[in-house]
Amino acid sequence: MVDCLDNFVSRFALFSSTPAGRFFVHGSIEGDQGQLLTLLQGTSHPLAEIFAGAIQPLAPIPVTADNVLIIAGPMGHEIFHIIGGTPKLLDSFLIVASMLIRETLVRYKWLFIKQRIASVRTL
Repeated sequence: MVDCLDNFVSRFALFSSTPAGRFFVHGSIEGDQGQLLTLLQGTSHPLAEIFAGAIQPLAPIPVTADNVLIIAGPMGHEIFHIIGGTPKLLDSFLIVASMLIRETLVRYKWLFIKQRIASVRTL
């Protein structure tokens, strides 16, 4: 199951409806940041627990094509690994990508947060 939805209610419902034993790849973008993680329904912590306390913005969420590509690349890579039976991000990492724009210079800054998903849900 691949999640690219734009609100928490839909993301949590999609994860809940994912059959046990199926992989769930979550990708999202807000402003100049995006995130990616892979879960296994029935063994991983539920998405609603990982993002407990997350608040849905009332205004439209700003997104640019560059931000989408930054997350779509590694997300597609993870999906192909899952198809091949070797997920790389499962329950290990929450990848956060930040694209910073200053004047006309675009810098891509990748932050690999090396915390177990169990630790992420306590933040």
